Amino acid sequence: QEENLMVMGATPFRAFIKITTSIALPGLIAAWIVGWLRSLGEFGATVVISGSIPFATETLPIYMYTLLSMARLSDASAVLVLSLAMGLVGLLTYVVLTSRLQKVLGKV
Repeated sequence: QEENLMVMGATPFRAFIKITTSIALPGLIAAWIVGWLRSLGEFGATVVISGSIPFATETLPIYMYTLLSMARLSDASAVLVLSLAMGLVGLLTYVVLTSRLQKVLGKV
């Protein structure tokens, strides 16, 4: 497809931007969102490498684990709801962006 666009007068860079990036963009967005969501749940490596230093190396799962170990269930539930909300925002962002990209790429 890039060659067809270049035959019609487009530069190689413009053909790359129009064709290759438009094909790869949904996968790049999905990888970014999945990576971000995966980082929200990171527990083991953070605890092993840096421990659980309050306000320094504390991540959301470590904070939730600390609250649960202190039997502060209502506070842990609030953190859980926040974590779920962030996950849903990531999922909805992916759905919205990919549906918009499908509309735009359908016009290419």
